[in-house]
Amino acid sequence: MRCPTKPPSKKHRASRAYAPHANQHTGRNESTEPHAIMVVGILQFEIGIEYAQSLKDKRRVVSSLKDRLHHDHMVAVAEVGSLDDPRKALMGISMVSNDVSHCQSVLDRIVDKLRLHRDCVLNDFAKEILTGR
Repeated sequence: MRCPTKPPSKKHRASRAYAPHANQHTGRNESTEPHAIMVVGILQFEIGIEYAQSLKDKRRVVSSLKDRLHHDHMVAVAEVGSLDDPRKALMGISMVSNDVSHCQSVLDRIVDKLRLHRDCVLNDFAKEILTGR
C-alpha cells in the first residue's frame, strides 16, 4: 500500500496526478483571518505555606496546586523560584489564546482561586498580557 504523503511512483504518474493529503502542510497560510492575533498571558505569583516543615510538605502543596490549575484552566504551571525555602514558593503560569479578554478572564479566575486556597496564602502576584501578530 502506498503512503498518501509520498508522490506516486513513476508507473502511476501517468495515470494519476499527485495531490497532497488534506491535512498535509503545503507551506501556504490557509488562515481565513487576514491578521490572526496571538495573545500570551503570564501570571507570576508567590504563595506562603505556613505549616510546611520540610520541602516534602511544600512539594505536596505545590504539586497539588500545579495539577489543579493545569486541569481546571488548561495553563502551563511551573515553580520558578524559592526552591529551597519550605514555606514559600514562587510560581509562574502561562497561556496562549487569540482573545485578550479571554486570557485576562482566565488569569483573574486563577488569582481568585489562589486567594481562597486552603493550603496556602497568596502573598503577591503580577499579571502581564502580551499581544503579537
